[in-house]
Amino acid sequence: MRDEEKSREQLLADLHSLRHRVEELEEERAHLKQEQEELKESEPLHRLALEAANIGAWDWDLVSDKHTWSRVQEAIWGYAPGTFPGTTRAFKKGVHPDDLPRLLEAEEDSKKNGDLFRSEFRVIRPDGRMRWVASTGLFLFDAHRQPVRVTGVLFDITERQRTCVKAKNSAGPYSRQLR
Repeated sequence: MRDEEKSREQLLADLHSLRHRVEELEEERAHLKQEQEELKESEPLHRLALEAANIGAWDWDLVSDKHTWSRVQEAIWGYAPGTFPGTTRAFKKGVHPDDLPRLLEAEEDSKKNGDLFRSEFRVIRPDGRMRWVASTGLFLFDAHRQPVRVTGVLFDITERQRTCVKAKNSAGPYSRQLR
């Protein structure tokens, strides 16, 4: 009889513990749902801020190898909204061949060190015109420290690059004196 009482007491204690854990999980679920709603509500504001600043946003799912770009990102690269193929091949095809090795090296360094990825490179648009862009991104890792995604922003720096070239060219013979 004594063992039976202990077993019953243990079962009741286990049941109480499980009920408590279920309550904790329900609270956590409610909290996550609230955070998800807040995030969903703030998303249009973030999109507006990026578009108003003419900043492209991009996301690269490393597991599926799918690239997702914002409308601004597509416009900078010369694509009509929704027409970027979303592949690594299409992305690399658009990067100037002289800049691709440096871009890939920056990506590898970021992946290895967990630092922000930063790179400036030229984009060759489908119509053949070239643009200079600056991109900043961040690798996201799974629980095993394997990279699963890269997300970031990009903006057109073509005018800045043109201004720098003009400044260098206009300095001409006086450039040594300015150093």
